[in-house]
Amino acid sequence: MGKEVKLEVNQFKTSGEYSGMMEKARLIQNLFLMKKGSHPTHPDIGLGIGNYEFEQLNDQLIRELTIEANEQVSSFVPDNNFTGISIQPLEGKDGSIKTIGVSIGINTEVSQEQIAILFNKSQTNSKIVSHIII
Repeated sequence: MGKEVKLEVNQFKTSGEYSGMMEKARLIQNLFLMKKGSHPTHPDIGLGIGNYEFEQLNDQLIRELTIEANEQVSSFVPDNNFTGISIQPLEGKDGSIKTIGVSIGINTEVSQEQIAILFNKSQTNSKIVSHIII
């Protein structure tokens, strides 16, 4: 698997690297955020989750998004031992959908693990903020 470098430096002025589950989670997070066509040598890479109107998600669109997510992960994440991806829109207090929850099952050598990534879309500028839960 390639290196997933942290965007910070340690006390020795070198950047750290993610490994294990966090490395896989970061790779998947980046796949979801990256827009198709933005990588010059791999134009098919990326899901572009920011292009979706979260409040307009219906069952059909969620199915399509799930299929595309599975294709992206199986194609572009090395050492793929995923058991499935589930995508769920999450309602806010006001009943609107501003967050999408993504759950990824991964088989490890010892057990089955879960990664959750939350993607929240700002209503003012359409920027995406994401959070990984392992």
